[in-house]
Amino acid sequence: MIKKYFLVMFLLIAIAGCAVVGRQKDESGADKRTRMQQERAEQAFDDLDQEIDGSEPEIKSAGAGSADSKTVKFDDLKTTTAAESIIEDYSSSRYLTATGIGQTDAEARRNSKAELSGIFESKIQSEVISSTKSVTDTKAGENFQKKIEANIRVITAMGLKGVKIGKTWYDEKSRSYYAEAVLDRYKARDEWNQEIKKQNSFIEAEYKSLLETKSPILKLKIIKKIMNLWVEKEVLGSRLRVIGFSDKSSATDKMQSVIEMTPEIKSAMLIYVDITGIYSREVVDEITGRLTKEGFQLSDVKQKADVMISGEVKVKPVNINNPDYKFARINLTLDIIDLSTGSKVGKVSQKVRKGHVTYTEAEHKAVKKVSKAVSEEIIKHFGI
Repeated sequence: MIKKYFLVMFLLIAIAGCAVVGRQKDESGADKRTRMQQERAEQAFDDLDQEIDGSEPEIKSAGAGSADSKTVKFDDLKTTTAAESIIEDYSSSRYLTATGIGQTDAEARRNSKAELSGIFESKIQSEVISSTKSVTDTKAGENFQKKIEANIRVITAMGLKGVKIGKTWYDEKSRSYYAEAVLDRYKARDEWNQEIKKQNSFIEAEYKSLLETKSPILKLKIIKKIMNLWVEKEVLGSRLRVIGFSDKSSATDKMQSVIEMTPEIKSAMLIYVDITGIYSREVVDEITGRLTKEGFQLSDVKQKADVMISGEVKVKPVNINNPDYKFARINLTLDIIDLSTGSKVGKVSQKVRKGHVTYTEAEHKAVKKVSKAVSEEIIKHFGI
């Protein structure tokens, strides 16, 4: 009887134990699910708080929590969504990329674009200057080459079209923002090839106009246009080579022809300078000296000239209520007239004020400055 009692008790305890263990297992699974739900809810509330505060929710890349983890933010990414940018690979076969670093997201973006532009600028300048020398490798092209090189530096400094920000992230370890600028090589190739075709068509049209034009001053203006178009075309061709393609077009033969005819046009064109007013002699001497230095020819007779520069020097005192100094202001306006047609092809205007202890010296200083300024402007209007 006692043995049966203990046997029954043992069986009851065993059954009860199994039930407890089963409940514990069920509770353990429930706890795990509950804990995961709580974590998801907490993350959702954190994201909601960030939206209320005006900040952006963040997605962390693999390895988040480590010292080297990076965070991609939902910002105004141009090429992909934030989630896609984490895994997108801008392969070097299709994209040219550069990374910028900054203390802010905006600074990193600017720096990445600057880095990408820098890849082009140094190489393009050296390439285009080299191709320019091959075209202007004559005595007649020495001055022409200097003008072109100055334009090259301006054109290559222009921003690249088609550059976008692929992705941005923040590095906790360096406490810096990063941005990756990307340029699609294939899209850039197609766009630049189209631009090169346009430049070539413009060069063809201007060259035809150059041959048909009789006025020497208008010829020089056309030559300046052709020069700028050619440099722009060469810059585009160099950009193609940087991204792994080639420019098969050429306008070199026309450029060589343009360079050869330029000194002939300048030496055959006679310029008559007619400036009146007080201190006009000083102004005339400065202008004619600069024109002669640039290779232009002067005429003392208007009827024999092709171009006339005319104007008047006006000087007047300026009262600034300063008893220790006297001030003078000079107004000088010059017209550039094509005598073959009678039309005005350019205008130069300068105003200068200078002071000195004597009024006469103030006038001299003003005349000297205004003369140099108008001489520079006149050379620009003559095209080369």
